[in-house]
Amino acid sequence: MAANNNFFTAILDLLFGSKNDPQKERARMLRGVESILKKRGKYFKVGSLQVQPGMARFFHDIHTVVGPASTSLQNIMKSQQIRAIIIESFLSKESMKTINLLRSDEIEKAYVQMRNAQALKDHINSGIEEISMVLSSNQIAAQVNMIYSYLVAFAEFCMFDYYYMLHKFDDGYPENNFKYKPTFHSTAVSGIAESLDEFLHIALGIMGNVDWNKIFAILHQYRNVELINRGNWDKVLASTRDMVNEETIQLIIRLAKEDPYYEANFKPTRVDIIKPYLASLKDEAKKQIGRIVSLERSRLMSKVLQEIFNTTEVTVFLKNYNKEKNNAMLVGKGTLEYQYHEVLNTAVLFAYEYLDKDIKTLVDLLILKGKWSQNMHYKEFSAAFQALLPSADDILKFDATLSEDSTRISRLRNALRSVDKDKFAKNTVNGILDEINSDARDVMMKIAGHYMTLGRYLKIYIEDYKLQLKSEIIINWREIEKGADRPNLGKYMVELYTKVYYLVQMFQQFSSK
Repeated sequence: MAANNNFFTAILDLLFGSKNDPQKERARMLRGVESILKKRGKYFKVGSLQVQPGMARFFHDIHTVVGPASTSLQNIMKSQQIRAIIIESFLSKESMKTINLLRSDEIEKAYVQMRNAQALKDHINSGIEEISMVLSSNQIAAQVNMIYSYLVAFAEFCMFDYYYMLHKFDDGYPENNFKYKPTFHSTAVSGIAESLDEFLHIALGIMGNVDWNKIFAILHQYRNVELINRGNWDKVLASTRDMVNEETIQLIIRLAKEDPYYEANFKPTRVDIIKPYLASLKDEAKKQIGRIVSLERSRLMSKVLQEIFNTTEVTVFLKNYNKEKNNAMLVGKGTLEYQYHEVLNTAVLFAYEYLDKDIKTLVDLLILKGKWSQNMHYKEFSAAFQALLPSADDILKFDATLSEDSTRISRLRNALRSVDKDKFAKNTVNGILDEINSDARDVMMKIAGHYMTLGRYLKIYIEDYKLQLKSEIIINWREIEKGADRPNLGKYMVELYTKVYYLVQMFQQFSSK
């Protein structure tokens, strides 16, 4: 009985194949592939394993349409411009105004209109915050990255090496001649199986529900020309979709590889293009805002020097923390630079020219000769002045810590030697400079606070002086005037207050980090 069962099993295996034998099942499935391909003789001859001219014409028709665009698309995967175009196609007109402000001389025009770097900074930062909120939406992010993925797939489809394959069908097929009239012959599948495999994987990338209107609009903005005629592209897309859906190429590859299980799968490009875009946008904003702030500070410094000293050319007292050292070491390195050297030098000059002379004379006159209705006034006024007397020395002591043989400057120069080649060296340089500027700012802010107090009380005393007999703070202005070495005490105080005012304006402008 067992013998009879084995006999009938053998007969069934011969007739239908054995599903328990992988090799026989493989052979059975390949015969099924052959059976289908025999009905597609236009593309493939099963007996000779030859790919036919019909397949060559299919690729030739694609090549003549997309080939001319391949050169323009070569660097599209590396292009930051194309990524920006995609992302910005999802932004509002208001958001684009912010972006355009950063990419042209428009920011300088805006500054001329606003005349306020801080207001312009707030405006730009507000715009970028809004852009970040829009792009942080999961829905928008998914759409942006999907469009980019399809665009990459489109570029890969256009840049596929059609020439290599077509040359197999026509030995005289020229490269980059898209008007050539070919004469195709059949070719062995073994010579183009890998190319067919590569094409099929790429073709699957353009089979999805793609918004081709958006893709072509982005490409037109990218190159400012029509890379591919839209009508011709639609024909290519339709013929490619038919070829993929009919699985003719997939069946040919199965037979060529003798692998009935072969399946082409598309692996889309998965890149988050939003995060680096936002980082770049914020860096550009910081750079442009910094440029405008520097421009405003430079203009203010010129005005301050002119108003206080009647010249913009002044003596440089700082030997180390100065413009010359800054330019020699740091300009053009792409690093931070010395930030407060002009302010501190101006403060030293002011101390020498006015604090130690005219202001000291005025303070002594008011404190010693004045009859005060309230002790609080002259105590705070005097304390602020006394605190300012060593200000020039304090600044020069700070400057001395940055001499050539100092530890910080030695570290700075060592790091600067490799800043162009080593990103970690740049971080080191910026860290040292940030520390130096922070120390400089601390010195500046301490001095600024005392000048603000001095200026505030000078303004109060000027108003009190105008009251004369009705004065409420100093009750003997006429006696003080008699002891003064200036004929017009009121005018003298206004002149000194004006100089202190401009000095304080300078401090306030540089107080923001």
